[in-house]
Amino acid sequence: DYEVDLYLRQKWQDERLKHSEITEALDLNDPNLVKAIWKPEVYFPNAKHAEFQYVTVPNVLVRINPDGEILYMLRLKLTFSCMMDLSKFPLDTQVCTMEVASFSKTTEELSLEWKTKNPVLMGKGLRMPQFEIVKISSSDCQESFQIGRDSVYSEV
Repeated sequence: DYEVDLYLRQKWQDERLKHSEITEALDLNDPNLVKAIWKPEVYFPNAKHAEFQYVTVPNVLVRINPDGEILYMLRLKLTFSCMMDLSKFPLDTQVCTMEVASFSKTTEELSLEWKTKNPVLMGKGLRMPQFEIVKISSSDCQESFQIGRDSVYSEV
């Protein structure tokens, strides 16, 4: 297993929130207002445990830009499973994934895409005892479930 504390940032366009009277970005941090806005229902298929961070206040932000672009950011603590073969340790290489998928939408309804430049930013100076993070890359994959083809993206 490995555990991460992360900020999940999602962006999308909602034409219903594009308004000529909005001249600058609006930040919503009231949980009731945040609940009222449509958000993609994403989850982490290979997570074993997840916690939403509530350090003094709920760690969530919704920013509405004048053009209707939404930035939705929340802080999560996640434990992922990673099947490691340590028989050659310390001369081995492990590949651990972090998968993000849509919970209720098919690829026809919702497409998840990583940012093309720096899809994952790791904290400067972050170290793991006895391990070295060599490469972080994003890829897309699609899996079929009972309701249709889901959009699934994984980070290695």
